[in-house]
Amino acid sequence: MDILMIGNGFDIEHGLPTTYADFLQFVERFNYLYTMAKIKFYTESKIEDEYLRFIIENPETNADKALHEYLKDNIWIDHLKRAYKEHLKNKEDWIDFESEISQVIQNVDELYHAYMEKDEEFYVAKINHCRGKLPGSFLKYLPHGNGIGNLISIMQKDLNRLIGALEIYIIDYIDNWGRIEYYNPDIDAIHPDAILSFNYSNRWKRVYEYNRENVKYSFIHGKARSTPYVFCMDECIDKNQMVLGIDEYLSKDRKNKEVEFIAFKKYYQRIYKKTGNEYKSWLVEIDKERKEGKKKENKLYIFGHSLDVTDGDILKEMIEHDGIHTIIFYKDKARLGQQITNLVKVFGPEKVIQYVYGNNPIIEFRQQKRREEIHGSTFEIVSDMVKFDNFYKYKGGDLENMILKIERKIKEKDLRYFCSQEKVIFLYDSFQRHGLGKKYAKELLEIADSLRDTKFIVKEPIQFKYENWQYLDYDNSWVCDMLTKKFIETVNKHNRENFTLDDFWENVTTWDDIMESYRQIANGSKEIEKNKYIEILKDVLSMYKHSYGNMEEMWSFLIKLSRGVAKKISREALDELLLYTESSWEICNYTHLQREIEKYDYFSEQEKCVEQF
Repeated sequence: MDILMIGNGFDIEHGLPTTYADFLQFVERFNYLYTMAKIKFYTESKIEDEYLRFIIENPETNADKALHEYLKDNIWIDHLKRAYKEHLKNKEDWIDFESEISQVIQNVDELYHAYMEKDEEFYVAKINHCRGKLPGSFLKYLPHGNGIGNLISIMQKDLNRLIGALEIYIIDYIDNWGRIEYYNPDIDAIHPDAILSFNYSNRWKRVYEYNRENVKYSFIHGKARSTPYVFCMDECIDKNQMVLGIDEYLSKDRKNKEVEFIAFKKYYQRIYKKTGNEYKSWLVEIDKERKEGKKKENKLYIFGHSLDVTDGDILKEMIEHDGIHTIIFYKDKARLGQQITNLVKVFGPEKVIQYVYGNNPIIEFRQQKRREEIHGSTFEIVSDMVKFDNFYKYKGGDLENMILKIERKIKEKDLRYFCSQEKVIFLYDSFQRHGLGKKYAKELLEIADSLRDTKFIVKEPIQFKYENWQYLDYDNSWVCDMLTKKFIETVNKHNRENFTLDDFWENVTTWDDIMESYRQIANGSKEIEKNKYIEILKDVLSMYKHSYGNMEEMWSFLIKLSRGVAKKISREALDELLLYTESSWEICNYTHLQREIEKYDYFSEQEKCVEQF
């Protein structure tokens, strides 16, 4: 079984504003605009945020009232806003709600037990010391006499209101109004059987489920619900399933006895709100298969999770389970260092060393690939086509939106979206099999004609073969739709008729001019930067990608460039290119260039030794 565990870093990787700092900034904008709207200071055109303009100018949605009721005089919101401002003063644009909440609760807990002890000798001094640790917004709720009065119930009620506001922010502002702009190639390459999510929303499903089936889900911290704009605070709080709590801070001998603050703890909220524990059945399934002698490899992929100790119980349960190999993705060396540090807090240094470097290592760290834009990428149109091919699995509204999007792209002749003639043929074939081929044939042929590839130097027009569009029919025969064949023939004919050797010679001239400018750079004495070296390298390899040209001359040029004006950065650049490419053609070329550089460097050193001798 392949399990993908994701944390908030997953959402951030996809360009979504899901950090706690993003939420507080949203709260500030809403509070300001809501106040201005009430005094009729703002008109619709003055509110730049599209979502806030919508809910404020359309009060029947009730979302503005709901947010206002959740946020006003909220003891936690007030404290977190002040704490965030302190972080900003220190040039730290981040805040950890759980850490801030935990610190306050531990201070209130200390004050509570100080009142309970009533040690006459140090009583007053200890009480004053404990009160001094509390933020001002909490002190105002303490009674003038002894005890903490109803402060705990206020803290609990306002935490629920904070969670309610966070639910609206996630499900409505981000999910319903936001747009996912990026995807990650590593995530797209994983075909998990199950998703273990620490997030409140199923972003993985929206982006990656297009070619996966029967995926199981477990939302550890609950899931934000899509609710209509009808607000009743008590009812919404009661139905809310989201967990926002703290880790256990009491010692073993105290945690089972002192339960005054148990409602703030994650494990309690998980039980009370009945959040996802489906992952436990997955572990049972793995054990069952192992007992039956099945040698299927079980992998746990962790992406966008800090591995913080607050989730240590689940991390231990998953990583230490027999028969699971864990792959942890990290974004950069700084994040890797933090993840290792957090693992040490969860498991201890000896176990971490054993799990990563032991005789039978069970943890592997892997640097994640760079995210890529969805729009204009092959990923976008391929995922749309797969969804369209499986339209009967989607709700009517989802299908309609999908078709409307593709129709809009066709109408706009968005060449960036369609990418290539090949993708246009795939889309026509899909449309044809679902009854829409005739309706869009003319427009798609025009788009295909506009996408004729004249970027590279070719001596003959591109021609497509029918077999690439064959599919297994219900009678077990492999066929290509007759109208799809006709469409392919028309594209091939257009390519032949519009291809002339003028295109070829025009590109050759351009190629010669570009190569001459690159030779001047290679023959110069000025060192070049890594980005410029990569640009030249990719250009030259693309020029020689086709079946002509002096290959020996090309490799001589690239070796001279790499060992000359790019000497300081060429090896690092090639390592980076090899790390992020999946193209077999590119891997072969970059590896060959690396070895050629090493060979020439070796012989140069040998010549120096001979001369010295």
